[in-house]
Amino acid sequence: MNNYCFCKDVGKEIKKTFIKSDRPNKYPNLTIRYVRGLDPLIKLMDSNGNVQEVLAIERWDTDTVDEFLSTHLERIEDDYRSNLV
Repeated sequence: MNNYCFCKDVGKEIKKTFIKSDRPNKYPNLTIRYVRGLDPLIKLMDSNGNVQEVLAIERWDTDTVDEFLSTHLERIEDDYRSNLV
């Protein structure tokens, strides 16, 4: 599934500690989009780009977001990633 995260200031924790960290780089099919005035959301999409599920994440902390994404998205393992050029 592809994923989109829409964020605004309500999700400052997520924005500061997740989005601005290297954590999103672990998920090659994660796309982050900023939409002014919209609370942070995760949209799970199928391979055709159709929205399958929408989750409000404004109350989630960084670890919860990371755990959710690692459960639902493909992930590049840290050891493998360190070998990428």
